Amino acid sequence: MRNFFVEIITPQTVKFQGEINYLEIPSQEGVLGILANHAPAFILLISGKLILRGEFKETRMNISEGFLKVNKNKVLILVDFAKKI
Repeated sequence: MRNFFVEIITPQTVKFQGEINYLEIPSQEGVLGILANHAPAFILLISGKLILRGEFKETRMNISEGFLKVNKNKVLILVDFAKKI
C-alpha cells in the first residue's frame, strides 16, 4: 500500500508528523477514510477519534473540531486539541 505524509498541528505543538498509509477521521459528513492519491479536499472536522495506520503501527488520537486539507499526498490537520489514546 502506498504512503502519504500527515501533519497534525495544535496551537501548542506538532502532535504528529510522518508517513502513513491510511487515515480515518471524523468529519461533518461522517467518518472519512483517506488513502494515498486522494483527491484534493478541504474538510471540516468534528471532535472524535482519529486513526493513523502505518506499515507496522497504528496510532489513535482524540481530536477536537478543526480542519483537514489534502493536496498531492500531503494531509494537514489543524485542531485545537489532539491526544494519543
